[in-house]
This record gives sequence, structure tokens and C-alpha cells, in this order.
Amino acid sequence: MIGVADDGEPVSIKVNKFPNEDKMYLHLVNLIKDRMGVAHMMYMHPRFDEHECVRVLTVECLPGKSPVFVKDGNVERFYVRTGAATSELTGGQAQEYIKKRF
Repeated sequence: MIGVADDGEPVSIKVNKFPNEDKMYLHLVNLIKDRMGVAHMMYMHPRFDEHECVRVLTVECLPGKSPVFVKDGNVERFYVRTGAATSELTGGQAQEYIKKRF
């Protein structure tokens, strides 16, 4: 949820200072296409919602059918969720995870 702090406190999407929701949505879609690839958009469903009387952007993410590498400049990185955290896997770790998961 974009517009909700890590502690769960709603802060609204207004803090991001986009002129309107369409511009914010377009920015998110462009980031996903640029960093992850357009093929993975079918697994992500962004929508605007009210959360505790505050406007937020919710992104529902479905499990993908193939690994997703995130572009960071000229480097591609591979991340997995580990409980409440996100961890980067490198080299052999990523290869082993991908072999077991996909």
C-alpha cells in the first residue's frame, strides 16, 4: 500500500505530491515496465482505495510464473520476501531458489 507508513499509520498519497491520481498511476506503471519488464504487469493490479479515511494506492501482486529480476542501472538484482523483510539473493543463492520455486 502506497500512502501507508511502515508502522501502519495512513499518511495518504498526497505526500508524494503528484498532481493527480492518473499521474501517480502512470509513474508506477512506468517504473514497473522499466525496472521489471512489461511482461510482469499482468501479475500486478494497482488501484486507488480509501484506507482509514485516507486515499492510498493499493498494489495487489499475484505470484509470477517465472523469476523477476529488478534492473538497478546496469545491474539486475533478485529479491525474495523473507517474513516481513525483503532479501537480495546473489549468484548461487538465486539459482538455487529459482530451481526450487519455478
